[in-house]
Amino acid sequence: MVVAAVATAIEPRKQSRPQKGCFKAHDLSEDEVCLRAISEIVNSMVDLYRKGQNVDFNALKSIPCRKYGLTRTPKLVEMIAALPDSEWEALLPKL
Repeated sequence: MVVAAVATAIEPRKQSRPQKGCFKAHDLSEDEVCLRAISEIVNSMVDLYRKGQNVDFNALKSIPCRKYGLTRTPKLVEMIAALPDSEWEALLPKL
């Protein structure tokens, strides 16, 4: 019994990894980085729509999320709220 207690006390604990994300390196909060990613997604959607190209929503979402190192993708509601009024009706079905 004594040997088992000593063995568990000696084993080092694993250190927790710091969270992934570029927002830590730029001294930004996760909310600020999420807003930047949402604005980048919406801006690229509007640009592609104006050019008449196909809008691949999942590809547009993944690029800024990887760029900023987000731990979660932005919610659909957040992106709908960020759509400009002029393109709202045209882009809403694409979401």
